[in-house]
Amino acid sequence: MTRVLLKTSLLLIIWIHHSQGQVSENYLKSIYLVKIANNFKWESSTEPIKIGVLSKKKEFYTTLKKYSQKQNIGGRSLSVILLQSHKTIKLYDIIYVGEENNKALFEYRSEIKGAKTLMFTNKAPNLENSMINFYQNYNQRIKFNINLPLLRKHQLEPSNSMLVGVGSDNDLLSRFNENDSSIVLQRKEELKLKVQNLKQKNLLKKIELRMDSIKNSLKIKNEEIIDKSLEIKQINKELFNQKQHLKKISKKILSTSGKLKEKEFKIQNQEKLIGNQAFIFEKQQNDIKNQDTILEKQENLLNLKEQYLTYTYIFSLVLLGILLFAVITFLGKQKSNKELAIRNEKLKKTLDTLQQTQAKLIQNEKMASLGMVTAGMAHEINNPMTFVYAGVNVLKSEINTYRNIIQGLISSNNNAVNSISDSELTHLLLEYSDTQKSVDQTISDIELGAKRVTDIVNSLQNFSRLNEDDVKIIDLKDAIESTLKILNSHAKQKKVSISTETNSNALLIECFPASINQVFVNLISNAIDACPSENGKINVKASIQKNICLIKIIDNGCGIEKNNIGKIFDPFFTTKSIGEGTGLGLSISYNIIKKHNGNILVENNQKYGVCFTLEIPIKYNKAEHV
Repeated sequence: MTRVLLKTSLLLIIWIHHSQGQVSENYLKSIYLVKIANNFKWESSTEPIKIGVLSKKKEFYTTLKKYSQKQNIGGRSLSVILLQSHKTIKLYDIIYVGEENNKALFEYRSEIKGAKTLMFTNKAPNLENSMINFYQNYNQRIKFNINLPLLRKHQLEPSNSMLVGVGSDNDLLSRFNENDSSIVLQRKEELKLKVQNLKQKNLLKKIELRMDSIKNSLKIKNEEIIDKSLEIKQINKELFNQKQHLKKISKKILSTSGKLKEKEFKIQNQEKLIGNQAFIFEKQQNDIKNQDTILEKQENLLNLKEQYLTYTYIFSLVLLGILLFAVITFLGKQKSNKELAIRNEKLKKTLDTLQQTQAKLIQNEKMASLGMVTAGMAHEINNPMTFVYAGVNVLKSEINTYRNIIQGLISSNNNAVNSISDSELTHLLLEYSDTQKSVDQTISDIELGAKRVTDIVNSLQNFSRLNEDDVKIIDLKDAIESTLKILNSHAKQKKVSISTETNSNALLIECFPASINQVFVNLISNAIDACPSENGKINVKASIQKNICLIKIIDNGCGIEKNNIGKIFDPFFTTKSIGEGTGLGLSISYNIIKKHNGNILVENNQKYGVCFTLEIPIKYNKAEHV
């Protein structure tokens, strides 16, 4: 960066010096052209003297045009025009030919033959084709030559006073009374330029010394960076050793999980006992129902509401029993978790030296066991939900039975019904209708809640259905849908809409399912965080192309800075605030895809957002991975 700034400064200084010198030369030639032309006889006219500039360089044209605004030749005003072609030079009183057109001077001389046109040239190699030629001497001072024979051929006769000082700009200026303020200022400006050039040379020397100092400091910094890189390599070795130690610890945790499974088996036996008790309870209720049918029809009608309330109470007791069972199960799990927490606390004391780095690695290992935990939770929830569905079905059956009884009583014309007054009968029918609606609504709410719990359990089971060490054939569409269900709450909170696109009914691949699910969770969760708080959009595209499954995750978020795109897969690199990210999610995802012999790419979209592309082979090749 420092070198670029220095080069830019040097170029700017050289340009300023060059441009100032160029302006001074053009200004002096403009003075000479007007003063020399005033030493020729011109026809008296109200029309201005037309001066044509035949040159690709516009600097002289601009300077002459500005200078001529307050000047005259032979008492006539001046009109300066930049010519695009030499075909019309015969129509002009004065012609200035730039240095780049010197090869065509003979042709221009032929064009103005027979016309009274005064031609000025600049640094002409052959003076035979030039009338008045400007040049620079060894001191870089402007001089001029006069070709008198050629001038007289074109009926142009200079004054005698002009011929006396031919070739000397000092004599010309003294004879033409050029000791005015413009020339004095021009000379002063030349002196200023020389002083500025000296200052600029001194400045350049200082800059060069500064550049040498910077180079030395950069060399020292590079050496320090090399030393730091060696230290980082040593730290990475230590981290690898700690990771191996953590693997040993994970094996101990797996052995502990075996003991937990034994406890789960005991809990299942207890659940069977509870199920038998529930069956006996239902049988007793059936006996009570048979006894109630023997009663008089009038008592059945009057006590109908009480019976409905009784069944509602019984159902509440069943639900209470289910909740108590869930609480007991949760407390048993909590006790086991406490035992594991005590063991983990002992293990953490041996790993204090790693501090935050070790904590991030432990988090990675915890993610590997997430499937086991979620699977256990799904199993514990499914068991009480079985009782809920069974209780709802029994209740619906009993309610339909009593509905048929009531409708039969209402439709019959027996003495028991006729003995009831119309007002009493109407009141009973209204109570029956209200009770029926309340019970129907309660059953509907229970079924809806149970279905929601079942959907969540299925999502957890799909997410954690297989062990990390097992390669299985799965449908990626199911994996993506399971991930979206888990992240649904997060997406709704940020008001982000997620859409999916696939080119086939099934996307079957061989993979480690739990690891692939972890990749989807990391990438889609990051996309949700990157999207704006409103109108956030994420599109997940999945397709099979030859032997590769191609998945694209596209968002309309803030994108990734160009300087950070090459770093996002590095461990512990994160752009999130402290405490919001570990910097391991994308690194873990990258390693998982590489483990599957695939590839993961990232690029910014043209307008906004980021696109992550996953390329996963359909067949898992263990030998290739090794």
